[in-house]
Amino acid sequence: DQDLIARAQSQRIFSLLMSAGIVIIAYLISRQLFPHRPAMRLTIPILVAFHPMMTQMTAVVSVDGFYFLIYSVLILLSLLIFRNGLDWKLGLITGIVFSIGFLTKPTINGYAPLIGLLVLFDLWRGKDRRKQIIIGAAVMGITVVALTSWWMLRSLRINDDLLYFNPVLEGHRIIQNPYFDYTVPTHLFDYYRSVIGGMFVTWWAHFGWIDTALPPWIYDLLRLLTVGASIGLAILLWRTWKNRPYYDGMRSGHSGSPLVVWGLLSLTILVPVALLQVYDLIFWRQYGNGRGLQGRYWLATVVPMMALMTVGLLALIPERWHSTAHNLMRVCMIFLNFAALLGYVLPRYYL
Repeated sequence: DQDLIARAQSQRIFSLLMSAGIVIIAYLISRQLFPHRPAMRLTIPILVAFHPMMTQMTAVVSVDGFYFLIYSVLILLSLLIFRNGLDWKLGLITGIVFSIGFLTKPTINGYAPLIGLLVLFDLWRGKDRRKQIIIGAAVMGITVVALTSWWMLRSLRINDDLLYFNPVLEGHRIIQNPYFDYTVPTHLFDYYRSVIGGMFVTWWAHFGWIDTALPPWIYDLLRLLTVGASIGLAILLWRTWKNRPYYDGMRSGHSGSPLVVWGLLSLTILVPVALLQVYDLIFWRQYGNGRGLQGRYWLATVVPMMALMTVGLLALIPERWHSTAHNLMRVCMIFLNFAALLGYVLPRYYL
């Protein structure tokens, strides 16, 4: 019986609570990745908390904040499975969390291949625990089917589609004779060009999607920092290859995360992009228009993104300057947040 404004404000408060949960999960993930580097456990959550688009998307009426939280929890559970091994308890929790994400936004399906790879890796690694792993995987699968099948059957009955998205019913028209042949290589080039170009802008701060961008020099600086972080990661990999940490050291807490963990984090960023490229091409061929990759679709990966960026940038400077670099990154992200959001809010409401 509440009016529209009251319901909207309730939803905004809920989104803010979700953003607090994301920051907590960012801290817990940082503890898993850097057990002996307390500065990382402060820097990464701050970078996540004050990411401009994250602040904006978790302050509006949107389900995205809850989706970001679910994705972050799945990353944390993946790290726990990697460290401790899969059992029925972790399988049950992962199945429940994944199902909640699926019922919230079916795009969480992009995480399913990563869970499958993690289970296969655990089977390969834990030959003496295979029965435990298989039981855990079975519990996970049964939980997902039990919690989501009714929703999909209801969707099929109501909307003639398993995921509540019937393009024809929503006004899209199936193309019988496409006006051009969008080949796989051409679409691949166009799609990833948009990811490298426009998507980069909308991931950091591009409020309203089309009408409230930041000054171009800020995006150029962020691109430069991203390239620098990528170079730093490559340098770090070269330096530490012979002395890289292994699984046993991570499990005992005596070392940081092994390379395969960082590979998993990288896949949490890259796999959804690749899967959406396939979906976008299919949509183009069937309906003559694409879905694209908006920046907010990629915000669910903000925790591994900020972790990789922090590690990469720190690898470029001497260790004696790391404390200063941590403080500088924290202050700069907070400043970027306030500057970006003021540029978004002030023209609309106060000028």
